[in-house]
Amino acid sequence: VSTQSTGVQILLQALKSAKDDNEIKECICSIFLNLSVNDSACSILGRRNVIGELVSVAKETDDTATIKTATSALWNLSSCVGNKRYFDVTSLTHMVDHISDVVQSTSDRKEICTSMTHLAKYLQPQINLTNVQKLNQPHKSPK
Repeated sequence: VSTQSTGVQILLQALKSAKDDNEIKECICSIFLNLSVNDSACSILGRRNVIGELVSVAKETDDTATIKTATSALWNLSSCVGNKRYFDVTSLTHMVDHISDVVQSTSDRKEICTSMTHLAKYLQPQINLTNVQKLNQPHKSPK
């Protein structure tokens, strides 16, 4: 097993075990964000299920900072040739629905929408841009 693969596995395991520790989740998402800038690392991250784990983190947390970092990393990962096949559209749709329910700040929503719009453009026609654009709307509290 390569050092790269082992390092990614350790980070993924730490991300999964972080449960309710949003600081750790955000830090690990930041590591993946920084790694995803490099083309060869981006490809490795795609093959190692980092995309699926980042989507899961963004779907399951209510922490805006973690969501912003995870969606920024996903944006970077979507631009890597070959990573398109690792994005599950159903999970992404659920992630966008969750984000739109929990993120209240207009500026945060716009920042996340920017990342998700770029991601959606890359994944078209698989993901519906209209669904992503609802993040540009003000947050509506549940009744």
